[in-house]
Amino acid sequence: MGVHAGVSHATEPTSETGSSASESDDASAESGPSRAGFRASWYALALGLLFLVALGTRMIGLGGAVTEDEDQWIARSGAFAHGLATHDWRRTYATGHPGVTVMWLTTLTLGIERTRPFERTTVGGPDVTTVPDFLAALDRARVPFAVLQAGLVVVAAALTGRLLGPATGLIAGLLLAAEPFWAGVGPVVGMDGLLTGFLTVSLLAWLLAAGLGIESQPHTQDRLPIRGQLGLAALSGTAFGLAFLSKTTVLLAGPAFAAVWLLAGWSAWRAQHKTSAPSPTLHAESPDALPWERGLPDPG
Repeated sequence: MGVHAGVSHATEPTSETGSSASESDDASAESGPSRAGFRASWYALALGLLFLVALGTRMIGLGGAVTEDEDQWIARSGAFAHGLATHDWRRTYATGHPGVTVMWLTTLTLGIERTRPFERTTVGGPDVTTVPDFLAALDRARVPFAVLQAGLVVVAAALTGRLLGPATGLIAGLLLAAEPFWAGVGPVVGMDGLLTGFLTVSLLAWLLAAGLGIESQPHTQDRLPIRGQLGLAALSGTAFGLAFLSKTTVLLAGPAFAAVWLLAGWSAWRAQHKTSAPSPTLHAESPDALPWERGLPDPG
């Protein structure tokens, strides 16, 4: 009886210790998702503030003077709207740039009926700036260009966050939001601002799709799944297509995308080769290893 009592008393502290350990594990497991949700909320708030900063820097030039190409794009948008209204599809292709996204945004903002009068059908005729509604229409058409490019800054920051970490992504987003050239051309009815945003998003998404982000490194436990890689590849392709519809010079960036994919393939091959290579330490500890491989003197 005394022995059994001693055993039971000896095991009681162990059970109490085990229960307290399990309770602490449960508490940490419950606090983990809450902390992750808290960080995600703050990160989303930071991205929202970044959008406002990017929009603010692009709204500065909203009422500025007419740039050299804006009158031409307003006139081309007039021909584009006329072609849509009459199903004359040849009018929707005005130049080899081709600037389709510019004409899309302008026509969607002003509406087909308001955009059609800006078409110039005769060479040497009255300039489009002589149309009474030109300045008011231009000021309104500039707004979606600024808003869209501010959104592209946020998308680029979020992708950079997945590539290099949230803090780095926010810093990169602030730099993109305040970058003088992109902020300056942001509200301009033209191709360059859209080309910059779409190409930036496309390249960042392509880097992630190729498995070059910190979430896709071999030492991490939660690597990016195949479905996520395919989604990022689709995002990259869509953004690249929109960049091409904005300005065909984006094709000059094609070799960079091929180089990224080759680098990703080489990185994956190198990681797999390191994993499959036998470890000298494990080989030395094997019972089948020769004496001198286990650090013993050579019998010869």
